[in-house]
Amino acid sequence: MRKINVNGKNIGDNYPCYTIAEAGANHEGEVEKAFHLIDAAKESGVDAIKFQNYTASKLTTKTAPKYWDDGIENESQFDVFNKLDKLHDDEWRQIFEHANKKNITCFSTPFDMESVDLLESFGVPAYKIASADITHIPLVKKIASMKKPVFMSTGMASIEEIHDAVSAIQDQGNEEMVIMHCITSYPTKSEDANLEMITSLNQEFPDYVVGYSDHTNNIEVPIAAVAMGASIIEKHFTLNRKLKGPDHKCSLEPKKFSKMVKNIQNTELLLGK
Repeated sequence: MRKINVNGKNIGDNYPCYTIAEAGANHEGEVEKAFHLIDAAKESGVDAIKFQNYTASKLTTKTAPKYWDDGIENESQFDVFNKLDKLHDDEWRQIFEHANKKNITCFSTPFDMESVDLLESFGVPAYKIASADITHIPLVKKIASMKKPVFMSTGMASIEEIHDAVSAIQDQGNEEMVIMHCITSYPTKSEDANLEMITSLNQEFPDYVVGYSDHTNNIEVPIAAVAMGASIIEKHFTLNRKLKGPDHKCSLEPKKFSKMVKNIQNTELLLGK
């Protein structure tokens, strides 16, 4: 039976679907907003909340155009990320401590080596590898070497590239991984979700847990993904979809996120054994 364990909770075949509120950088660089996101995620009944740790200068060039449309013109990727990476190390520590106080699992996606070290100093229980970094094998190996469960998105990757990343994780003596189907489009049109890929990943990687990281604007697609065999659902999470920023408009607000979690649980009841 395929499974991993995060913070004492088993995830995988014959276990309840594990739900992750992807807060990303929706804290807008403010500690208090991060606290509110954690509080709201806890109230939504989600299993975990996840953030993103990066430094703009290490993530993009200053002239790279944005790969999303948020209605703000004359702004580069660097401009956006530079506004969102303002939290200091001690502020990040406060965020993870707040999650611990609220008794909700909290981890993050590191986009560079230094961010891995920072997160490890907080004792995070798991790591996420973003689709954009699935071919960044040195970073994949660094994350895997922490010997923690690894959630890995596969948007845009070929099967061969996914196998390369899986092998890199295995090379570090880490077998605790989740392979996440993902469409790298913000937001993703429902007709582009391609949920049959979940079946393909389950067949291609029978020894590992398979999940789905969703970027659509609705809750029907992730619910359908559970029926297709996804053991984990990750969905972007915000306090207000009207806020400006790269992820807000493909995120769910707390009330709708809670509805999604409940519908996933009901779907599992319908599926049976």
